[in-house]
Amino acid sequence: MHTIKTRRPHLTLVHLIDLDDRKHYYGTKNGEAKAALERMDRRLKEIIAATRAAGTYAETTFLVVGDHGQLDVNTRVRPNILLRAAGLQGK
Repeated sequence: MHTIKTRRPHLTLVHLIDLDDRKHYYGTKNGEAKAALERMDRRLKEIIAATRAAGTYAETTFLVVGDHGQLDVNTRVRPNILLRAAGLQGK
């Protein structure tokens, strides 16, 4: 927020890893994931507020993207084991 307010950068890239990390570690429906989503929401709100304080809000474009969707899984596929069993991979 300080950099946005004082330096007024032309490009700012922010990687908010908290939600993805919590989902991978605790699962998608765990309270940890929900808390991380709430923290991310607050952080985005702070970033938007910083652009307002810097006077750059009107000229700022916000792109919020995710790297992938996520579902909880119960099965793991290990292709190397299958390939080895089929004689298609060395030991």
